[in-house]
Amino acid sequence: MGRKILVVEDSKTSRREIVRLVQERGFTALEAENGRSGLEMIKDRTDIALVFCDLNMPEMNGLEFAAAFRQETHYKDTPFIMMAQDKGEAKSKEASSSKVTAWLSKPADATSIASFLDKYCG
Repeated sequence: MGRKILVVEDSKTSRREIVRLVQERGFTALEAENGRSGLEMIKDRTDIALVFCDLNMPEMNGLEFAAAFRQETHYKDTPFIMMAQDKGEAKSKEASSSKVTAWLSKPADATSIASFLDKYCG
């Protein structure tokens, strides 16, 4: 399989759907159920090409994960797509400081996922 896409989403149903869409496009999907497990996933890795991450998750939310992800030197410029149900959340001041590349309204659809993969990994 191709490049690696990290999907950080606490909803098992949503995570599986995004993983399926990513894999259908020929990418390898890595799954994490929250930000803390996402950090474990990237530990000792330098091959993540893009991240799809939910904003609201237990243990470590998406903004906290984005900030920690950006601390890793090799991930400073990796595209980071934050997913949120509330558009007001997407415009928060905190969001821009965490270096989120783009926002995706939930539920994520196949066209949006494909568009981000084409734009940032095509």
